[in-house]
Amino acid sequence: MISTSVIQHDECSDSSVFPVQTNFTTDKNTDAPVFLELVVTDSLTGMPVPRAMISIDSQCLTAVCDDEGKASIPEVLSGHLILDVIIWGYRASSMRLFLSGRKKSLHIKMIRHC
Repeated sequence: MISTSVIQHDECSDSSVFPVQTNFTTDKNTDAPVFLELVVTDSLTGMPVPRAMISIDSQCLTAVCDDEGKASIPEVLSGHLILDVIIWGYRASSMRLFLSGRKKSLHIKMIRHC
């Protein structure tokens, strides 16, 4: 079994493979950080999608799903953010979120390329 890994980058790049055009800003406040739990599945079969890469570029955070399609990112700053999910064979997914509280669970359904 592959364990969930979380990587915090020292630097962020403004360029990415799937850029998001938006006037959206990240709110950084003094609330406690959020523990983010994610499950990534195939939208048709419901089966887990292992090794999907999840990133929150505004906070330089990345996680990779385990064999069960699960990942977690501790210490996510609460507020508005954009969460991106990419994996070979599926359409890239980008979503705007508002996180608050101590813990948040998300189920992301990925759509296969035709």
